[in-house]
Amino acid sequence: VVEPTRLDEESVAELTVRALCSNRHLTEHLPVGEGGADFRLLDDVTLDLRCVAGPTPPREPIVAQMRARGDASYSGAVTWRLINMLSLNHLGLIERGGGRNAAALREVLTMFADVSDAAVERRIRGVRSVDGKPVTRRVRRPDGVGVARGLEVTVTIEDKAFEGSGVFLLGAILERFFAQYAGINHFVQTVVRTPERGEIMRWPARIGSRRAL
Repeated sequence: VVEPTRLDEESVAELTVRALCSNRHLTEHLPVGEGGADFRLLDDVTLDLRCVAGPTPPREPIVAQMRARGDASYSGAVTWRLINMLSLNHLGLIERGGGRNAAALREVLTMFADVSDAAVERRIRGVRSVDGKPVTRRVRRPDGVGVARGLEVTVTIEDKAFEGSGVFLLGAILERFFAQYAGINHFVQTVVRTPERGEIMRWPARIGSRRAL
């Protein structure tokens, strides 16, 4: 890293900048890659800066995405879904049966995913079932061995929906997600399986981290 005031003292061959910023659709109008400099430093206008790749296309808000897809229920419904997530718990995702549980989880994923991306939407649809069952595990304590109660959540995902990416990453995200909606005196153990290959991964039991009011 070279300070802007010392650019004349250093030989800079390459400068890498990682930035997360947004000005919505205005970035689409930047004349990037049209020849000449794409940007210039305020402290040294003689130094040309060029983008290797253009700005990332902006992601539309979930309401706008649903409107573009012709979902007539978007008005107000998305807002209520987000509000309902404030009171979500793990029972709300696993108490209705495998297929209905999967629909509830897919709805949650839709709130956070870019459903304008066909590949992302295909992966969300690839969540086929979510099943939970009460389990107990032995835990070591200073005064001996105790028993902890928790929930084992098994998520069944279609392999073909994740071609080229695999199901492990989604499972790693879900095992932390489930723990956030379990009480601090309980644990969650997440298992990911596919119809084609059976059990793929069984994560260690994770203590619940839901805040108690």
